[in-house]
Amino acid sequence: MAKKEMKEEDGASAKEMQQRYLELQLYDQQMRQAQQQMQAVEQQTMEIEYVVQCLDEIMNVEAGTELFIPISSGIFLKATLVDSKEALVNVGGGTAVKKQIPEVKELLRAQIHELRRVQEELAAKMEEIARRAAVIESDVRKLTGI
Repeated sequence: MAKKEMKEEDGASAKEMQQRYLELQLYDQQMRQAQQQMQAVEQQTMEIEYVVQCLDEIMNVEAGTELFIPISSGIFLKATLVDSKEALVNVGGGTAVKKQIPEVKELLRAQIHELRRVQEELAAKMEEIARRAAVIESDVRKLTGI
């Protein structure tokens, strides 16, 4: 009778180990996704910060100045600056409106602020995933007697 109870206990323990292993795999996958999202958000933030910097510089350029405008990596078009005080901003639906450069920079700073908030949320999510994974790892150690 004792052998039968031990086999049932071993089977339950193996099943629980398998369940814990699957949970760890799920947490690993969630962590990787969160890291990818974090990288994408950081990339967007850097791109917007670069645009703000470019707007700062363009405000000091006189109208009529010839510029090279990048259209792709390593590909530029020669253009003449007509107005360095206003920009066209896409407001959706194929509609663009004129905005003063300081207004555009403020819109961009608001986007940066929102992206930083998303980064904080992702960091908190990653911490929670790591905490849960640590609990599972601890349970596995207990099950295996390590």
